Amino acid sequence: MRRGTLSLAGQTLALQGILRYSSKLMKLHMQIKRSKRSRSLLHYFKKDPHFLLKYYSISLLFAVVCVAGLVVFRTAYPFDFSFSIWHLTLPPIGVLAGLYSAVFLHNAAHSNFRPRWLNRLVGEFCGFHQLYGFAAWSILHMAHHQFPDDPEKDPHPPEGLTFLEFSMAMKGMARRSLKRNFQHQWGGRGALMLLWAAKDWIAIAGIWTKALAWLLLLGPTAFLLGYLPSYLATFWFFAYFNYFTHREGSDGRVEIVDLDDSLFHQIVNRFFFGVFFHETHHRKPSLFNPMQSSPQR
Repeated sequence: MRRGTLSLAGQTLALQGILRYSSKLMKLHMQIKRSKRSRSLLHYFKKDPHFLLKYYSISLLFAVVCVAGLVVFRTAYPFDFSFSIWHLTLPPIGVLAGLYSAVFLHNAAHSNFRPRWLNRLVGEFCGFHQLYGFAAWSILHMAHHQFPDDPEKDPHPPEGLTFLEFSMAMKGMARRSLKRNFQHQWGGRGALMLLWAAKDWIAIAGIWTKALAWLLLLGPTAFLLGYLPSYLATFWFFAYFNYFTHREGSDGRVEIVDLDDSLFHQIVNRFFFGVFFHETHHRKPSLFNPMQSSPQR
């Protein structure tokens, strides 16, 4: 009986061990599955030195197809610029569209849309609207979260600049930061840097081709009075957002802040998902609306 009892106890312990081990395997499997689903564009940038070259080549090809389709299938081309009273609604509509494009691109980079497949779709659409695509923006934004306000590694540190100086320098700083990240990851070998330069030219061709697609789709009136204000709105919004949510103190140190201290910030936060609650966003980047979790509320 004692031997049988010990045998039964041993079987019970073994079964418990198997169940615990199976549970750990299941958890590990789910973690791997989740990590594969949530791989960011930064992951592919670090794994493939040709990732951005491929990305911009495909983006350019898609833009060319869009232009060709618009040329072939549009029956009328409103190339004559005309104006009527209702066209006065286009600039404010364009500005609103541009601001939502900026906010949605930002959230898509953090995979905050549900279901998750929406993030790439929304990100690419907003990247097409903003002309420079989703991939590079997402990669640089992840670097910003990893190294906020680092003068060497942050893609757009304020660096003691005035707002106008920062606005004019922001895109140049971002391009140089992306190149530094590439060289840090893959080195500065000649062949790779030639391909990097080719990527730059393909990206520029893609920007102009996407702009042409918008012109053909909208016509000159809606393009000038609607699309251009939306594009400029995203540019100035990102400049304002990146500059004023990173505040330099009297000691020269920069701190990330939540902005809800003026009527302008309050209106924007309530219509655009708490976008100026940037310190909260850095602590909890998975929140679509960081205002809902801010200590200020």
